[in-house]
Amino acid sequence: MGQLEDLSGREFGFLRVVEEAGRTRLGLRLWRCVCVCGRETRRTGGDLKRRPNASCGCQHKRLAAEANRTHGGCKSPEYNSWCGMKERCNNPKHPRFHDYGGRGISVCQRWRESFAAFLADMGPKPTSKHTIEREDNDAGYGPENCRWATRAEQNNNTRSSRLVAHDGRTLTVAQWGEETGIRPGVIWFRLSRGWSAAEALTIPVSRHNKIRSIRASRATGF
Repeated sequence: MGQLEDLSGREFGFLRVVEEAGRTRLGLRLWRCVCVCGRETRRTGGDLKRRPNASCGCQHKRLAAEANRTHGGCKSPEYNSWCGMKERCNNPKHPRFHDYGGRGISVCQRWRESFAAFLADMGPKPTSKHTIEREDNDAGYGPENCRWATRAEQNNNTRSSRLVAHDGRTLTVAQWGEETGIRPGVIWFRLSRGWSAAEALTIPVSRHNKIRSIRASRATGF
């Protein structure tokens, strides 16, 4: 199996990673970080890597002001996403309220009260095809659970929630991906092509091994 990446000692934005600090409810590793201001915070590896201006929150006001000036404020696509997010969670008349506010999905106080804070945390949309995605579909909207993603990426994230049993344990594809070092998309693709869980999670990624595994699966009737 691949080695889990150690982020200790690395710097992301205004944060320096100190050590691993437990797991999220989805099983993703959390890292204890120290901000340039001296405060401590806990973040997932994915959250650190995709936020070039990551901080404990001390930089939000400055970054929000810069982002608001640069990206047009209330005339921007980001503002429309912010409004739509709040409507889905807070307006019972919204056509999709039952999928969001109706089942307990809420917007964190920081984002609910300030578009500038939302923009500072999320940054501009990479493209017009990107929409806001929650990594944990049962958790609310907030900086630690959201990112910009295309529809294809969101579909892949849903697939990554599939449960897979192997070696006496049952984890999601996303959790196995972090543990084995094999990308969740690769694991899901292998499983969808008839690979056994053991093959999908233990065989290194290479063209040779893929062909060998397919032949073995056909011979044994998997």
